[in-house]
Amino acid sequence: MSGERSRGTDRKKERLKALLHLAEEDTKAAKLLAADDNHYAAYHCQQAAEKLVRVLLLFHNIEPGLDHHLDVLVAKLPETEPWKTKLAPLHKYTPYATTYRYATSSGRVPTSPDPKGVATDAAHISALIVEARKQFVGG
Repeated sequence: MSGERSRGTDRKKERLKALLHLAEEDTKAAKLLAADDNHYAAYHCQQAAEKLVRVLLLFHNIEPGLDHHLDVLVAKLPETEPWKTKLAPLHKYTPYATTYRYATSSGRVPTSPDPKGVATDAAHISALIVEARKQFVGG
């Protein structure tokens, strides 16, 4: 039984590592795109934040489901989880998961956020990923 539990723990750790790696890749993409004032930079901030929240949920053995709303995902975390406060400012990126990626029915392209702000947020998310990696997967 303990061998099965150990394999399950190893699989969980590998899943967390993979999500953190992909989240870091999203922050890199966000920084690169923001430097070019590209509309999709904010999308990658949202994706990085979403993957980071999913790491926290999985760490607590909570399957995140398919939702992309950062506030909904963060709300699934235990009330005592200190990361809830760290993640709260990232809720502003929720609309960039879907709404801002498509033209409106009238053909208007939604306005992009300030690229400098996106680059700053991407750097902040990257720092949170480093912190999460240390705390949840040991480096």
